[in-house]
Amino acid sequence: MEHFETYPAYAKRLTQIGQARGWRWQTLGHVGPERFPLHGIRIPGKKGTVVLSAGIHGDERSGPHAMLQFLETHRPRKTDPTLMMFPCLNPSGFDRNRRRTAERRDPNRHWTDRAAHVPMHAMVKRALQHETIADALSLHEDDRTKFFLYVIGREYESAYRRILEAGGSVVPVHQGRNVYANVSERGLVYDQHHSLEDWMHARGARLNVCAEAPAYVPFETRVKLNIAVVRRFLALC
Repeated sequence: MEHFETYPAYAKRLTQIGQARGWRWQTLGHVGPERFPLHGIRIPGKKGTVVLSAGIHGDERSGPHAMLQFLETHRPRKTDPTLMMFPCLNPSGFDRNRRRTAERRDPNRHWTDRAAHVPMHAMVKRALQHETIADALSLHEDDRTKFFLYVIGREYESAYRRILEAGGSVVPVHQGRNVYANVSERGLVYDQHHSLEDWMHARGARLNVCAEAPAYVPFETRVKLNIAVVRRFLALC
């Protein structure tokens, strides 16, 4: 598996996959002092848009790499929902292997704060302004040894458990009672903290999932876990 250490090399591979598959990447804008392009892709389907994102924290690189592998093998069907993908939301952080943006902001906060001015947030919101968001999944990593999900909406617990099951086939699911200050219910953490998922929920998304791959398992295993999660998630949409 190719492992990209710089954002230009990663973005080049994204472009190559798009060209090979006949998909056109959208440049949503440019971010950071390097003016890196922020990419998105829309794969048309039936009504209702499923949003997939990764790399909002730049040092969590397995998600963006899982997006690459997913795109290489994805075969859309006529019955699939529209798919909107943001494979690497923090190009400067990815390039520096740092959590925050070049401006030292946590890009997964302030999504529901109208007074906050985060350029990447504005670009993503603009790209989605005419979409009817059905479900949303973000790929993350966490400094733990086991897999868990941040989710919104207890009425969808059965679906969330199936996503945990898919990830649990690759790495163990967190069974502790807490994740930081939050209560964990056998791997599910119900939490809203002005994150991207919180904003998606406000836009009407049904399933809202932030998947946390454990940083202490091998990189290739994290990528495999993320792909399993994406595929199970899409099967439930």
